[in-house]
Amino acid sequence: MVLPINRIAEAIRDQNTHLVDSLPGISAAGAEKIVATLRQKVAPFVGLEETPKPEAPPSDDELKRLAVDLLVEMGIRRPEAARSITKLLEGQPELKTVEDIVMEYFKQ
Repeated sequence: MVLPINRIAEAIRDQNTHLVDSLPGISAAGAEKIVATLRQKVAPFVGLEETPKPEAPPSDDELKRLAVDLLVEMGIRRPEAARSITKLLEGQPELKTVEDIVMEYFKQ
């Protein structure tokens, strides 16, 4: 998404056709139609909070540590969990979430 919904709604409410026109795929004439049509209907969207950007995915070491910690919480001995997770990540580097790693561990 180019802009958060609340910013687009504010532009429509404030009749800021310049901002609406700057959105991809909207012409100046289209921006005027959008503003005229939706101006009275966007109030509920103006108050929406922007959603935070997702956190960066954990590093491989952090991912391994979290997966081992979770397995230990589930009753697996730490040395066995660490050894299995290391082997699992070497064989399947596409595993990028703790959930995927733990699910794969129990599939073995």
